[in-house]
Parts: sequence; structure tokens; C-alpha cells
Amino acid sequence: MTCAALQVGLTLPPVLAIRSLTNDDLATESYLPVVAAVIALLVAPAIAAAAAALHRPDAPVLHGAVVTTIGWAALTAVTVARLSRRAGGALDALAVLPLFALIEVGVGVSAAHVTSRWRGERKP
Repeated sequence: MTCAALQVGLTLPPVLAIRSLTNDDLATESYLPVVAAVIALLVAPAIAAAAAALHRPDAPVLHGAVVTTIGWAALTAVTVARLSRRAGGALDALAVLPLFALIEVGVGVSAAHVTSRWRGERKP
């Protein structure tokens, strides 16, 4: 559970800062939304899953998947809360959230597997 909090903690501050800098306009010509997407979809889940694999070497891939799924659910709750305050068709953006789940959990499983293999090779 602490690794899922790690994923949320790594994702929310930079993503919310970038969203506020661009005034929630994802169609801006700035590269900042791309940075936010990379952090949210690749970097944070990989770090959280690697940490889970190091803490739970008995089933690292399973724990990596569970951690990234919990982190995705927490970030989805924040996204839904932010979008529900807007008027109009903002809830149409929720259609991509299952795709984000597949990406995040896939990255998490891969990172956990690589970490467990790396740790296995380094054991005396």
C-alpha cells in the first residue's frame, strides 16, 4: 500500500502543477502536457512497482501489478473529482481511463519483473 502511495505522490504534484500552468488546456502547444503524461503513465508506475518488487520478493510481479492498479484507482478518483467540477463534456475524457490502466499496469508488471530478475542476479 505504501508503494501505491509512492506512485500517487510521484504523479500528483507534477501533473497538477503542469495542469495549473497550462490552465487545464491540454491542446496547448507547450510540451508540458507530454511531460505530465510520461510521469503519470510511465515513470511513477515503474518506480512504485520496482519498490514493491524489492519489498516483496516472494511474488514481485503480482505485487507490482497490485500496486500499480491501486495507484491507478487513486489517480482515477482524483481525475473524476476534478472533471466533475467542470461543466459540459469533460466527462467524455473518462473513456480513456481504462486504456491508462492497461498502460500503467503493464509498465508496473514489466518494472517488477526486471527488478526481481536484477535482484535475483545480485544475490550472493
